[in-house]
Amino acid sequence: MNQAQLNKELRDLNNQLAKKMELASTLTASSKQINHLEEENNVKELEVQIANLQREKDELANLLKSAQANVPSKLAEQRRKRLQELEHLIISLRQKISEQAQIIKMKENSDKKIVNLNSEITAMKQTKVRLIQQMKFESERFRQWKIERERELCRLRTQDRRRQNELIRLENKHNKQQIVLKRKCEQATAMNKRLKETLALQKSVQERRKQTSASNKFEKLQAWITNELDIITGTLQTEKTLEQLVEDKASIEKHLDMLKVTLNDSNMSKEDRHNILVEIQRNEEEFELRTAQITDLKQKIAESNQDIKVKAKFDSVSSLFDAKASLKHLFDICVELKKDIISKDFQLQELRDSIVEYQNKIETLEKELAEVDTNTEAQKTALEKEYAEKILLLLYQLSDKDISINTAAENTGLDVQLTQRLQIQNEQLSKLRQLRQDLEKQIDENAKLRLRLTELEQAQTSKNKSLNKRRSRSTSALNEPTEIHPTRFVELSSSEDEDTDDAKNDPDWRKTPLYKRLQQLKRRENRNLKRKSDDTRCACKSSCKKRCSCVKNSNSCSDACKCSGSCENGTMALPSASRNLSSELETSDDYNSSGAENNVNLDNTYVCDSDTTFKKPRLEIPMQRKKFFSQNPSPQSDT
Repeated sequence: MNQAQLNKELRDLNNQLAKKMELASTLTASSKQINHLEEENNVKELEVQIANLQREKDELANLLKSAQANVPSKLAEQRRKRLQELEHLIISLRQKISEQAQIIKMKENSDKKIVNLNSEITAMKQTKVRLIQQMKFESERFRQWKIERERELCRLRTQDRRRQNELIRLENKHNKQQIVLKRKCEQATAMNKRLKETLALQKSVQERRKQTSASNKFEKLQAWITNELDIITGTLQTEKTLEQLVEDKASIEKHLDMLKVTLNDSNMSKEDRHNILVEIQRNEEEFELRTAQITDLKQKIAESNQDIKVKAKFDSVSSLFDAKASLKHLFDICVELKKDIISKDFQLQELRDSIVEYQNKIETLEKELAEVDTNTEAQKTALEKEYAEKILLLLYQLSDKDISINTAAENTGLDVQLTQRLQIQNEQLSKLRQLRQDLEKQIDENAKLRLRLTELEQAQTSKNKSLNKRRSRSTSALNEPTEIHPTRFVELSSSEDEDTDDAKNDPDWRKTPLYKRLQQLKRRENRNLKRKSDDTRCACKSSCKKRCSCVKNSNSCSDACKCSGSCENGTMALPSASRNLSSELETSDDYNSSGAENNVNLDNTYVCDSDTTFKKPRLEIPMQRKKFFSQNPSPQSDT
């Protein structure tokens, strides 16, 4: 049985060790990928690029300011375009710096997990070696035990053969003795028969003489014996009650001493002092009552013992017949008591059997609980592995995104529409990150408020318990009216927390010449987009290379086209991650334009004190973003 248990533990340990090693390899691969990203994207290099771009941007802005008085020329237009490109590049580089910081933080967490997993793997290997050594030791001990038992079995078989031979010899001797004894018994039986006939005649004569007075005397003896037994039983019960009263008296005296020590405290209030005095008085009355009861019982026990000692117990037993009758009655009483004891023993045995059965059930349940714990640990390891794989996938996506941003920044001849789409997607991603951070902050605040509310409830519960332990209170304290403080509820709306950015209603905001030029450029780009939307649209099922109508008209495929996802006419510069996210982000434009990041519904008010109220935040996220978060889980949410 022990060997089977060790084999089972070894199998479970091997399974857990394999899972831990697999998880450690996954985390190591993720850490290598993070190192690769750190080598590609150095924070210092990015900061230097940002400084250079910022300096170039400032120079271009100064040139534009100096050229505002002159007539607009082609050079000024090129400078404005270059200024816009530099602004977008600075935004993208700053975003990369923030992502690099997140990646560094993720790498630190991954390194910590790898160290913990390596320590766990080392401990498991040590445990495995110890189990294997124990199994070898157990097998060797079992082999030695088996050899010893075989030797003992041979010795017992030899002794059994000797005993059988001795038994046969003794049986023959016994048969001979039985024959001799049988003949002697027949002679003794004949002699006893003659003696019994003689004694029977004598007894019949004596019984006729004593039959008249024997019945009344026998009843008196039975009554006397029963009375004596009742007196002894009552005395024993009284002594047991006396012991219990003495214990109660000692506990009351100890409680009185404790109350007197508490009464000497000078920091006690009047109400508490009054309650303690009342309790001391009540305990003193109980103490006096127990003392009187103990004195009375001791006196009765002494009188009973004196009567038993003085009284001659067996004066009424004057003949052998009376002694036999008394013994017969005592024997009957003992038989009845023995029957009761046997029935009680059977009941006690049944209770013990039921206890053993319940203990077996408890052991079975503990084994099931251990199996459940093992399964839970396995599920936990699987979830950690899945989380590590998701982190690795997210890192691959981040690397693809960085490559696409660098390509878009370096290729100045890229299509304007694709560049704008990439910028919009990056803006949407930044908004989603901000929204996720706000959600996590609200969740943390909610957890802190719940913890505070739980502590207040526990404090109130402990206070109520301490008050309920006091057995009596003064009527004035009970009838005193309780002052109720009004609770103030503050209704918070989401509009109070919103960051208003209304240019029309802001009195300090003024339009600048650069703003007018930017508005003109936006209107011009919108007109170009409208013209493109009126052009031909394709519905190709291939990669839009040869027979596509957009290619024949020298146009790139737009969002209005119904071509497949493998289209290469207009989507070559977009990375795979951006193409997967474009449909989800475009469907959520209306939500973002209406201020979705501030869509926080505050309800379910929590009241902690009489002057403060807290609200439980509930963040409402549209279905498109829920799908996006479920497909691309963030590291923070997984942790």
